[in-house]
Amino acid sequence: MADELESRLRRLLVSLVATEPSPGLVERVRGRVRGSPTKLNWRPFAAAAGTAVIVAAALAGSSQLFRTTPPTPNQPQGALYPSPHQPTGPGSIPFPAGAPFTCPSLAGVSPAIGDPSAAVWATFNALVTARSELADLKLADRAAWPVVRANRWWQQKSGRAYPMSAVLVAPAVTSPYSAPLESSCGRRSVSDSWALSTCSPTISIAQCVTRHPAVEGTYFFLRRYSTWLLWAEYP
Repeated sequence: MADELESRLRRLLVSLVATEPSPGLVERVRGRVRGSPTKLNWRPFAAAAGTAVIVAAALAGSSQLFRTTPPTPNQPQGALYPSPHQPTGPGSIPFPAGAPFTCPSLAGVSPAIGDPSAAVWATFNALVTARSELADLKLADRAAWPVVRANRWWQQKSGRAYPMSAVLVAPAVTSPYSAPLESSCGRRSVSDSWALSTCSPTISIAQCVTRHPAVEGTYFFLRRYSTWLLWAEYP
């Protein structure tokens, strides 16, 4: 009877927690059952079974939780955001917070149709007025994600749109900063891109160039699957 009881207890524990009971527990069960066949103390068995039930229920609850509430992604996914690659040519480009500079993938990239100044300007304004990191990352190629995270536009309470008078949008090949980007990433990366230069939303682009060149920033955008994305900042 003791051997049969031990076997049943083992099967109960295995069925509840999906694992073999520890040798120590089995040995204690065997000693109590054989040493006291007529006055068997069920408290250790009940405690073990109760613990097993609690553990099994917790595991089942956790499993259900992970099935119904998957973690929220913290970065964009899909063909619009292919992985960047290491520079293919000579040159050194400073990137914010010491992040390594990478070049954008040209998968899905196509030249602009007509004059895309308004679309590039709108994308830039969406970047500086975004209210979450994820919203900003969706507006940038993976190569520029370090730029987005360093600028932290979404944390700036005064994030305001830039009027057209405060920016200059032109083909990237006309920018004085295009040479190092072309050297590092190739001619097409620049020839298919447009650049936006600015100082701040309160300074006209004419004053920016002549009076505040030290605070001027130039942002490079490419068009992938009809969507404009930031891919570099210089200087």
